[in-house]
Amino acid sequence: MPDDDLLSARILDAAADQLQRYGYTKTTLDAVARAAGVAKGTLYLRWRSREDLFVAALRRERAAMQADVRAELAGVECADLRLLIAGMVRAYRRRTLVSALVLRDSEVLGSLARTADDHGLTGTGFVGYLMALRAQGLIDTERSLAEQVTVVSAAFLGYFLTAPMIPPSLQIDESAAEVVAETIHRMLVRREPLTPTEEAALDAATRAYATPEEDLP
Repeated sequence: MPDDDLLSARILDAAADQLQRYGYTKTTLDAVARAAGVAKGTLYLRWRSREDLFVAALRRERAAMQADVRAELAGVECADLRLLIAGMVRAYRRRTLVSALVLRDSEVLGSLARTADDHGLTGTGFVGYLMALRAQGLIDTERSLAEQVTVVSAAFLGYFLTAPMIPPSLQIDESAAEVVAETIHRMLVRREPLTPTEEAALDAATRAYATPEEDLP
């Protein structure tokens, strides 16, 4: 990695760390510059504004989360919906800033929570993924797309919203990803088993969803 890229990465690391520690509202460019060991003017040479810097840091965190999911899927023979969801839960738990984006956590993100969609920080294309699976008959189509999206959102986002409220004695940190994935899978799986050809199609669609367009050959 060229020196200039290394410097930008160091600044983005500092911005993400400060954001996670103190939140967007309380984090200044001075604090980021000190943490990165650079002059404040160096930040403006790379990003036009404070908002641009933190959007870049959040975008990089989201890309890292997607890379985490791809790494999990790379180790399996057939990537399916259940494995994808489990991988996403684990990746979101590791990347707390990405979780904050999904939950619109204003304590962490401040005003960015309201403008995340405008910056392209929250769109993951999951609805399009479900539509592709439905079009190929790879998941249940007896329930509507709207019903399926509602259940997926309730199970996935509901876990992250309620986990902090559950008493420690009842938390299932180690198996949470599998429990959420199984819940969603039961809602979406079709009654008839998939054929080998359909399993291959599901694998291809799942890996394509986990690969951002800019990473495609």
